[in-house]
Amino acid sequence: MTTPNITQQPPPIFDGSNYGVWVVRMKAYLEGYNLWNAVEQDVEPQIPRENAPAPQGKQYEEKIAKKCKALSFIQSAVPKDIFSRIMECETTKAVWTKLHEEFVETSRTRHMQAQNLRRHFDLMRMKENQLVKEYIDQLLKLVNQIKMFGEELKEARVAKKILNSAPRKFEATIVSLLQSKDLPDISITEIVNALQAAELRISTRDETFVEKALLAKN
Repeated sequence: MTTPNITQQPPPIFDGSNYGVWVVRMKAYLEGYNLWNAVEQDVEPQIPRENAPAPQGKQYEEKIAKKCKALSFIQSAVPKDIFSRIMECETTKAVWTKLHEEFVETSRTRHMQAQNLRRHFDLMRMKENQLVKEYIDQLLKLVNQIKMFGEELKEARVAKKILNSAPRKFEATIVSLLQSKDLPDISITEIVNALQAAELRISTRDETFVEKALLAKN
């Protein structure tokens, strides 16, 4: 009677995303081949003495083979760009730890940085004497930084932020904009153009007022 040929399933592939899911699947995969201990235990098997019984030598060879096999499985489960980060790790435990540091600790740090930037975005306000262009440049730079962390920040949210954070001197301009269009239909460019036009009018009016005051004084 012939024994059926069972094809070995390849390890689950980790492409750099959904690390937590991959860890669960990879652990189950290694446990299925009785290799998980090779990851958890970072102790090199003790080399048997020359006169040691044959079973000890066999056990040593089996433990070494398991460590090598587990390491090979994990290395085979990652693409080239991730492999280049772990290729210097000599043990399975070292590889596992390195991946954890790269994709859990780094991810947590990036999330905290993104949260801090979002808080900065929420608290940001245009100063009374600040130029519209200066404020918009600062705000959009912050928006781009947030997006670099993979966070979504839609244009409508940014547009609303500009309207809500503008000083009261732009109140009439903002009311006029909102009366002409619904907020989701107003682009950032339209808002900036309207605010800059209002800024120019206010500046011109102030200059005229000063000139009149000086003439009256003379």
